[in-house]
Amino acid sequence: MSVVLVIAVARGASVLMGETGLDKYVLEHASKALGGLPAFAFAPLSYILYALLSFVIPSTSGLATVSMPIMGPLAQNLGYNPAVMVMIFLCSIRYPEPLYSHKRCCYGWSCKCTYRIQHVAQVL
Repeated sequence: MSVVLVIAVARGASVLMGETGLDKYVLEHASKALGGLPAFAFAPLSYILYALLSFVIPSTSGLATVSMPIMGPLAQNLGYNPAVMVMIFLCSIRYPEPLYSHKRCCYGWSCKCTYRIQHVAQVL
């Protein structure tokens, strides 16, 4: 039940951002601020941002609902492939999971994900 509530609140935040234009405002100013940031710095900073956000929003669906409408276009505005943001999102959300979940973390998946981050750096 709590996951449904988190997703509903995240969707509400996403709709609110879209209706008020807050998403475009954040995207425009973030693009200006990060315009000269090289790819080797953008990818790790995005990874850290998602890892921190995953503590605040423990639902992966909720986190994707809130963040992807901004982070995907941000990557595209900076000249990077938006698919890289999806890879960074998928890799970063798994590390804090053992701290707030009763499930066991799949460490093999995390190791594979670390290997994929090296490929993300090469793609950028």
